[in-house]
Amino acid sequence: MRRLGQHTIWRFRRYPFYLLLCAVSGCLLLFLAGLDLPNGMLQARINYNIEQSVPLFVKEGLYPNLLSRGDMISTQADNWSETIILQSSMYMNSKEDPLAIFNNAWIHDNNILQGFIRASEGEAPNSSYYRYWQGFRVLIRPLLAMFDYSAIRELFRFFGWFLFCLTAMVLYRSTGGMFTLIFCASLLWTGYGVVTTSIQFSLCFFIALLAMILLPQMLKRQYSIAGFFFFVGAATQFFDFYTVPCVTLGLPLVYFIELKKREPICCQSVLASVMGCVAAWFGAYAGMWICRMALVSLFLHIDAFSSTFNSLFRWTGIVEEATYAWIGPLDAIGRAFQTAFTKAHTALLLGSFLVYAMFLVRAILRHHARKPDWMFLPVALIPIVWMIAASKPTTWHIFFQYRSLVVFLFACGAFAVSMLEMKTMRYPDMLVDSEL
Repeated sequence: MRRLGQHTIWRFRRYPFYLLLCAVSGCLLLFLAGLDLPNGMLQARINYNIEQSVPLFVKEGLYPNLLSRGDMISTQADNWSETIILQSSMYMNSKEDPLAIFNNAWIHDNNILQGFIRASEGEAPNSSYYRYWQGFRVLIRPLLAMFDYSAIRELFRFFGWFLFCLTAMVLYRSTGGMFTLIFCASLLWTGYGVVTTSIQFSLCFFIALLAMILLPQMLKRQYSIAGFFFFVGAATQFFDFYTVPCVTLGLPLVYFIELKKREPICCQSVLASVMGCVAAWFGAYAGMWICRMALVSLFLHIDAFSSTFNSLFRWTGIVEEATYAWIGPLDAIGRAFQTAFTKAHTALLLGSFLVYAMFLVRAILRHHARKPDWMFLPVALIPIVWMIAASKPTTWHIFFQYRSLVVFLFACGAFAVSMLEMKTMRYPDMLVDSEL
């Protein structure tokens, strides 16, 4: 990667090479994860743990509320998707069929739980999600060789909270307590406890938190931040195409702005860096999807592009369908905020505003108030733009799509805190060279 000290990010000609590297690496990881022992012992263990997972799904149903009683959709899990994740991981046996890494096979049944039971009994798949990488199989298939779904869920919960604490520690050491508090509150506000109990929900958040942990070191070593966001975008497309992808862009971007504003550089330079990061992330995200469709078309002899774009046009409303015709951008945005701001959340928000107002008045009276950092506000609009562009899938899957508002909350909170002159805890090992 290019060094920032050379006053450049990446040359354009480097992007196709790194995109190809990501695509080849993704295929190789999937192939290796799908291998089996000569005696078939790994596949037998996977099949056994799939069978052992059935009772939990039968007990919970497709959309259980894990952390609350009643019908709060903000705490609703998605066992519908979890069963498909487990099936596609089980059927990816690259020892028997190397092209299984492109099939994403599962059993389609009007009763999804019944389809999962049929898969646990050894029935052959009858459907495929070939449009998506489903890179989660790199993690889930090896885990299934050792654990059933209940144990995997516990491992994800532990790892999720470990990442949460580690990220908070990194933020505190580099930015101070107030910014860290805003970060923690934003994640908890959007149901991070539910996120950690679900394979589908957790992957984008895990990528975002890992990116935030690595970001200070990337700045310290003066690597290209646009290049860093390029790999984050590629990882997002590989592991989770759809759940809450803008989280992996927005959360690290807010942290990046907070770190850069502490350096003696002009606002235009930071804005240019932010725009470069957004472009790099989106280029990798879209590029990896195109690579996936090209590979499927090449190896499976399926017109993946036509199928994918037909689906995309229906979901975005370019081609209207009666099922989604009633959904518009305002519906998506309204439902998202309605889900995120329950009565309890609204009361907490009002209390937070009162506390913040007290701090702000105190800062003004002591002449410590600062001009707000407006750079955070465009980042806050990232999930809003996503909801407008993908209003139909956002509304249809609002119980997890609303969590993209974590970027809105984090960015707005960082904007509000920027008006207060807070003492921060900085450590030399977390500083970039220009601050030493």
